[in-house]
Amino acid sequence: MRIPCAKVGVTAEQFGIKDSADCAVRALANVSAFSYPEAHKLMEDAGRKRNKGTPWATLHSVYMATGAKEATYFGKNTAKMACRFNVNHYNKSITLRTFINEYIKGKYIVVVRGHALAVCDGAVIDLFANKAGKRLMCVYKFD
Repeated sequence: MRIPCAKVGVTAEQFGIKDSADCAVRALANVSAFSYPEAHKLMEDAGRKRNKGTPWATLHSVYMATGAKEATYFGKNTAKMACRFNVNHYNKSITLRTFINEYIKGKYIVVVRGHALAVCDGAVIDLFANKAGKRLMCVYKFD
């Protein structure tokens, strides 16, 4: 089963920026007051390379500096990072479907293996439908 997107949100092409593997940038622009170009510049300034995925430390530092109120990491593979960043950690992960059903209010950036997406008031904002059974690696809560 796949969870369809409520809307696509912002994309690099809308602003004449050529970039791929920018899901972390799009997620930030979709949950915060930053426009895509501003979010893109923040990520680049923090060390993200154009057309490359965002390194975990970069993603975490930018999200926390731009308004994330809390971060929660899930699964055994993220225990070291959770300790490094001093954030909440749970050994057992939850699925994207469970998260969307339980957190129907608020703005979140959800990170699954190899991808980041925005969830606003229980609706997915992304370029494509996502597998409902994907396990969450971390969640950043925004206002």
